[in-house]
Amino acid sequence: VKAIELRPGNSKIVHHSLFFEDRSGTVAQYDAQTPEYGFDAFSSAFDISQVLLYDQYPGYVPGTKPLYYPEGLGQMLHAGSDLIMQMHYAPSSVDETDLSSVNIFFADEEEQVDRIVKDRIMLPDDLPGGFFNFTLSPEQVRSFHGTWTVNQPISLMGLSPHMHLLGTDWEVYIEKPDGTRENMISIPEWDFNWQGIYDFPALKHIPAGYKMHALCTYDNTSDNPSNPNDPPQWTSWGDLTGDEMYVLFFQYVPYLPGDENITMTTA
Repeated sequence: VKAIELRPGNSKIVHHSLFFEDRSGTVAQYDAQTPEYGFDAFSSAFDISQVLLYDQYPGYVPGTKPLYYPEGLGQMLHAGSDLIMQMHYAPSSVDETDLSSVNIFFADEEEQVDRIVKDRIMLPDDLPGGFFNFTLSPEQVRSFHGTWTVNQPISLMGLSPHMHLLGTDWEVYIEKPDGTRENMISIPEWDFNWQGIYDFPALKHIPAGYKMHALCTYDNTSDNPSNPNDPPQWTSWGDLTGDEMYVLFFQYVPYLPGDENITMTTA
């Protein structure tokens, strides 16, 4: 797979979409239990959080163009697997319908794809104290600091931080063995309505032994005009906009000399 493109059928309500590969057939079994195409993940017994553990492809938010992988790079979509399209819709005061479509671009037969793009998602499991430490009490401003150690030399393609309405800032940097830092992305004023996938102009070499740091802050006080609750409520992880998330998506390939000269393009 060289690129995946979502074409929204109803741009008024399509908030964003995520794409995953399911090789187990689990999601198809839940889909078969409902007469309509697809199913509501929140009204079924399906554990939506387990999808985050599947192989993932670049997602869609309004305004983004699909990432097209450079020559020799691509992602795998195995024969017989299912492509999960997880659609999130914005609220509406009237009933709406949507008929979105997906285009999948495959490598030409003559292209030799010798490196498969890998994805990694930093979640609250990467935080001190683990997943269940990700909580926000009323009238609390709290910061979280997750880390991921690079165990093999990689070429990083880009980053996609994600949080909800209580989020105020994001910072991601690489710590070298000598303690010096290299900034990856800095969002000092987080805006939930303006987020996307931030691709580097060229592949970025991260040697083995370096450590990625992902820091962000949440404001669950009455002073936060974006707080969805008045008065503020105890908040933890959840898929609804009124819940919160700590997520950092990124993609990479094993490093080869010269990767620094490979530029990223959109389809």
